[in-house]
Amino acid sequence: MGSSSQAIRYPVATTSARNIDALNRVLADLCTRSNPKDGAALTLRWLVEEEAHDLSGEAFARFMDHIYELITTFIDRNEVSENLGALRAIDELIDVTISENASKVAKFSNYMSAAFETKRDPEILVLVSEVLGHLDRSGGAMTADEVEHQVKVVLEWLHGERIEYRRFSAILILKEIAENASTVFNVYVSEFVDAIWVTLRDPTLVVREKAIEELCTCLRVIEELETRWSFSEPQTETSMEHHSTIQLGIVHLLPKVEILVTRSSQNVALRDPMLVVQKKSIEALHACLRVMEKRETRYYRMFEATEDGLGRNAPVHSIHGSLLAIGELQRFYLQEVEALNIGEFMMSRYRKVAEIVLRYLEHRDRLVCLSITSLLPRIAHFLRD
Repeated sequence: MGSSSQAIRYPVATTSARNIDALNRVLADLCTRSNPKDGAALTLRWLVEEEAHDLSGEAFARFMDHIYELITTFIDRNEVSENLGALRAIDELIDVTISENASKVAKFSNYMSAAFETKRDPEILVLVSEVLGHLDRSGGAMTADEVEHQVKVVLEWLHGERIEYRRFSAILILKEIAENASTVFNVYVSEFVDAIWVTLRDPTLVVREKAIEELCTCLRVIEELETRWSFSEPQTETSMEHHSTIQLGIVHLLPKVEILVTRSSQNVALRDPMLVVQKKSIEALHACLRVMEKRETRYYRMFEATEDGLGRNAPVHSIHGSLLAIGELQRFYLQEVEALNIGEFMMSRYRKVAEIVLRYLEHRDRLVCLSITSLLPRIAHFLRD
């Protein structure tokens, strides 16, 4: 970053020289490739909030314009530390409420779009994506249209000509949208999942590694969305009454099924008050099983997709990406299977995985061998009986 005198191009009317100097120091502290000084970002927030309180509307607007100009200057430069400083400043200012909040959000969205278009450094792109996720999460309705535009742009990047930095950026953006804009994510679940396979088979290792992170995020968010929405529909009086019972989960319901069936077969009197509870428990169980069936179908299709990257003449990066995906699907589903005590549910699939592992057990590529090594203990654990 340049000197303080160079950073401030003009004085802001009615803003104290003390606060201008403090602003310079804060921005200087944020412009570093290492961790910024403790409290630097919070000091920036404090300065803005203080000026919002002390200045008239017009004067504060000029103060914010001044900050925006500094941020623009630092983002446009080719110095990584200054780019990072501008992004850290944006990240801290996202949650600062000002009178022109919609204008602020729009400016920040434009900064993010410009950064993804022009920057190549992975460190910058990772931070841009994190700030974008924060903005999507905090912006609410103000960013909904922009989030949907982001999705369409990155899907074009992934399915168009292979440009490494764009693929890297795209997978970062999709991960943040999945985590922070679940409403939009739900609309594009199929497109998100398809996009993952593109990046999992990318020749660049760092892209494949980020794709696995996105796959992990997608699986978790899909599970949360499907569970919540399956339990919330239909919104009948009965479903609302047994909502709390459903949330106990299949873990609590399955052991009771045999008892319920036995009692029903004994012609329990209709006046028995427990009969209503039993009926609702059965309905809850069916709701849970519907969720399980939907997930089973989705996971089965995902496992099938991994096999597309394991063909006879598949390149090493495709094999590696598919094995990474199998490992993540295996880890995620094993957690659910063991939690629900339904170990036989995935037995046939794990045998397929075991066959894949044996096929590549003596592969010459180091990354493939490492992936196989990580799969072996999980397979042994699941097939121990």
